[in-house]
Amino acid sequence: MDAMGTTSLAGGIRIAWANTQGTPRRQVSRELLRSLLGENSRGHSLTAHDLPATTTPAATFIQECPVCGAEDHGPLRVLVPDAVAPLVSVSYAGQFAVVACAPAQTRAFGIDAEFNTARTRAAIAESLASIPFDQYSSTAAVYTWTRLEAIAKARGTGLRGEWELPDPSGFEFIDHVLPTTPEALFLSVAIQR
Repeated sequence: MDAMGTTSLAGGIRIAWANTQGTPRRQVSRELLRSLLGENSRGHSLTAHDLPATTTPAATFIQECPVCGAEDHGPLRVLVPDAVAPLVSVSYAGQFAVVACAPAQTRAFGIDAEFNTARTRAAIAESLASIPFDQYSSTAAVYTWTRLEAIAKARGTGLRGEWELPDPSGFEFIDHVLPTTPEALFLSVAIQR
């Protein structure tokens, strides 16, 4: 059985992840977010099959790319009736969906997750080739990349086209390893309080 679950990180950041097991990943990520928004953050293990087939959405998710206007990518916002909704972020790695909810009063928030595999490190080396960084084959390279992606998501820009290194000023970072199978999933959180 693949590892799935929820956890809390320092400062009240809540994380959930699941193997999509053939279920559309966007559907899984939204159900995981609904679970977190419903305060289901007690370390309970989840699989895509544990998620309700139909959910009365207490939360509405709005996603729109600021560049092209598409609704299948771009910054994700959540609306909760009669409440101030937290900032949320989503990342996909392989068949895994990873979601996070920021604590109240957070100004900017983003996550990114990647497997620490030779294939991932080769893609990172290619992407970061113009940046003076000599540890492409190490764990540090994976965290460098996931931090860059997390900052870009927190700023609502993403990394696309001829991207530049996002400015990390004002962000704090939390790096964490999610226990997935067969490889560990590396997660970075970028947060501005």
